[in-house]
Amino acid sequence: EWKPDGVIADNEYTKMQQFGELEVYSRIDGDKVRLALKAKTNGYLAIGFEPSERMKDADIILGFVKEGKTMVADMFSSGPTGPHPPDEQQGGKNDVTVFGGSNKDGVTIIEFERKLDTGDAKDKAIKIGENKIIWAISEEAAFSGKHSKRGAGTLKL
Repeated sequence: EWKPDGVIADNEYTKMQQFGELEVYSRIDGDKVRLALKAKTNGYLAIGFEPSERMKDADIILGFVKEGKTMVADMFSSGPTGPHPPDEQQGGKNDVTVFGGSNKDGVTIIEFERKLDTGDAKDKAIKIGENKIIWAISEEAAFSGKHSKRGAGTLKL
């Protein structure tokens, strides 16, 4: 059974893929995707879907744990190097309402659920199959923190 509690349990996810130092765990459940991001950091973890050029047009989900509280934002990047404010500040809506996380021994885990296709203009439809992604890890537990590691790849669902 899937629970967004910041613990990646046996059989909770059907797949794990490695992107640099970021582990991405995934599970499709009906019309929803459930993801866990895990990396060695006390800062944020982020994944962006279907950018057109560098960060431009990426649907970004960024999360961190600070003082025991998990914070997650649904963002959209308007330019190749940002900015990427929350969807609500750009006429969209927050489509990541179910989430949780943990930070233990310098390892952060962020778990969340989202519809594959939210219908929101500031979200990209996540496909069963190949999804172009960007990812980032920061040492800062803040939405405005600068990433210390980043990369791109293909997430296969």
